[in-house]
Amino acid sequence: MTDSTSSDETVPSTLPTDVSELGRLLVRQLGRAGIHNTLAGWMSHYIAELMQAAEAAVGDERSVKMALCSQVILELWAKADVLPDGIRPFQGLEPILRALESLDPGDDTPRYLRPARRPYKADEESDASRQWLECVEGLDYSARILIRFCLARASEGALDTTKEWVIAAKLATEDNSPVLPVIRFLSDETKIIEDPSTEQKQDLEERLRRLEAFSLMATTIATGIRAELEELDAGQDQP
Repeated sequence: MTDSTSSDETVPSTLPTDVSELGRLLVRQLGRAGIHNTLAGWMSHYIAELMQAAEAAVGDERSVKMALCSQVILELWAKADVLPDGIRPFQGLEPILRALESLDPGDDTPRYLRPARRPYKADEESDASRQWLECVEGLDYSARILIRFCLARASEGALDTTKEWVIAAKLATEDNSPVLPVIRFLSDETKIIEDPSTEQKQDLEERLRRLEAFSLMATTIATGIRAELEELDAGQDQP
């Protein structure tokens, strides 16, 4: 963190838009944790003092202090994801973020059928083989739909607690962290489910159609496997 004795040359010459709101949120978050965490309490008081000093200053001194205050706030924000437990702004979303890193449901590339298949040729693949390969693609797509739905539902409570952080971060700086795009993705998915536009409603109808086909396919395959197991059991029972 930048020390308050930094020279003017190290202080940004411009004040990012409404960085004070992000500062207030950090002061509040750190202040709550400060009861049990000495460092968090110190950071909360330090930022609060910088903000108060900047607001009270006049003339050229005010510009310098506002710039220094902004620098400290943004430096702390850049390290927000490595703060201790109970302090990180997006801690409630971390399990979902880890799942997204692994699953990446926003990527349309098939997860299990990565290489693009060549166009079918009658002398290379039978109709049965082609149908099963098409089933694989359909299953991959349907699994992606289910994953997106489950992640959106899992994130609902956590998203409510991150809204003010997202708004403040957008106002304060162009945040390039991977967290905000993920939050937008989850928010968009939740909105599609709860309040879809006409176009999104058509997308939901297509998802439903594909999921119903997936359900029928899964039932058919399960029935076949059950029949094979019953035949095996019957064979074992014979003397």
